Amino acid sequence: MKIGLKLWSENTELIARAGELFRKNICDFLELYVVPGSEPTIEKWRVLDFPIILHAAHSHGGLNMAEPDVVAKKRAVFAELDKFNSALDAESVIFHPGVDGELSRTIGNFADMRSLFPALADSALIENKPLRGLNGETCVGYAPADIEKFKNAAGIGVCLDFGHAIAAANSMKRSWKSVVDEFMKLNPDLFHLSDGCLTAEMDSHLNLGDGDYPIAELAAMCHDDAMVTLETAKVPKRELDDFAEDVEFLSATLET
Repeated sequence: MKIGLKLWSENTELIARAGELFRKNICDFLELYVVPGSEPTIEKWRVLDFPIILHAAHSHGGLNMAEPDVVAKKRAVFAELDKFNSALDAESVIFHPGVDGELSRTIGNFADMRSLFPALADSALIENKPLRGLNGETCVGYAPADIEKFKNAAGIGVCLDFGHAIAAANSMKRSWKSVVDEFMKLNPDLFHLSDGCLTAEMDSHLNLGDGDYPIAELAAMCHDDAMVTLETAKVPKRELDDFAEDVEFLSATLET
């Protein structure tokens, strides 16, 4: 299993620490959330000599892929993301399918992106969502059937967020295991793992061991070479020591 550290493009103060974690084999890749307007940080991130996955801004960052004509309206955001993708030689770019809209609209927006920014489309992964958003919005792409439809229509890969899948299962009144099993049939290219409340309809991205998710069972679903980003809480003053503790927890879990 390859473990990913998630940071935001604004977190340039943590670049040296991220490099140290990589050299110590505590993380294997970086997942970088590209904050709109952070293009000046690109050169700083280029010093990291290990694999990088990008995460596009989503509705909380002003980019809602279910909004009509979003590629035209937010062309500058896509252009900036395209620059990050090229400069950092990113292995893939994760997108959320959007909120308060229709799946067909999201599919259409991805077609527009492929036309204007083909490199982004070729690198894209779609991430599943919970049904309920943190601010009361209704998320697109919470059901396995919707992600499958999107994957086939857009011709892209899948990022399976276990916490989102568990939350969606609770909203749909289904067992989390049945929903996760359906997502696994889509052969995800990447995984997001965190802890949380097994009966909640919203994910909380807790540190491993701070919730009641079956971490060992979830981790066992990932193949040996799977790329797994730990989307867990990080306290700035701890300088990623909490991430290192999550990695240690996961390693101990996998050994039992």
